[in-house]
Amino acid sequence: MEFAQGAEQALKLLDATPFDVIVSDIKMPGMDGAALLNTICQTHPGIVRIVEQDVAVSAKILQIVNSSFFGLPREISTVRTAVSFFGIDMVQNPVLSAEVFRVFEKAAAIPGFSFEELHIHSQHVAKIAAQIPASSHTRGVAIVAGLLHDVGKLVLATRSRNHFVRALSGAREEGRPLFSVEEELIGVSHAEIGAYLLGIWGLPSPIVEAVAHHHNPERVPQETLDAIAIVHIANFLAHEHPVHPPFDESPPHQAIALEFIENLEIVSQFSEWEDAAEAAAEEMRSGEAAPR
Repeated sequence: MEFAQGAEQALKLLDATPFDVIVSDIKMPGMDGAALLNTICQTHPGIVRIVEQDVAVSAKILQIVNSSFFGLPREISTVRTAVSFFGIDMVQNPVLSAEVFRVFEKAAAIPGFSFEELHIHSQHVAKIAAQIPASSHTRGVAIVAGLLHDVGKLVLATRSRNHFVRALSGAREEGRPLFSVEEELIGVSHAEIGAYLLGIWGLPSPIVEAVAHHHNPERVPQETLDAIAIVHIANFLAHEHPVHPPFDESPPHQAIALEFIENLEIVSQFSEWEDAAEAAAEEMRSGEAAPR
């Protein structure tokens, strides 16, 4: 980390050394924080820009890093500490998830569907994905994809409510997974719809692919455990070991793609991952019960 006494010094540092993220005060002599970040947006577009006095963003970051999602033994009180402690990716990912859900949160209620429970499930999937052995890059992709794997449900619930209600009803009545009924009705499921949205938003293609294929990992055959397989497994385990019991009228969840998993020769590791899924669920339940 480098510290600059004002905007001019910050710009000189940026010209001399590559940086991943800049956190700026909003009020500074000469060039203020907003003007500095606008300049950096033009000259160094790859740098993540955070204004520490942006109350909404800062509050969201601090709320999430101090939540049960991370399970820290001590409180993080500043954005700067959060970024230095976790790294920018670990700070960005849950904030991204929270903001995605915020975009869709004002939709009318749908019987048998809960935006809050979907958010909890998505966090659970991400926590399980983080426990499945993989390279740091693959794990990072799987965590973000786990957080966002069901964003297509939010799109359908808010932008195509009648279709979504019809699909939910059909899945319950026929005892089939929701994605299967969606495919039958319009040819695509919430997985592809969510991936399409994330692609429009410019998320990296490995994340988009993991979201698109998390119900059908066999569509992209792999010889090793990639992010698609990890999200598929984590989603299954999160349903098998839920944080909260599902609604009585909830449609059944998808079975594991057994042949695909067998081909990866990882069946023997499932009991360990099941234990991790249950531990993650218990941790999240404990976090809800803890006083704030």
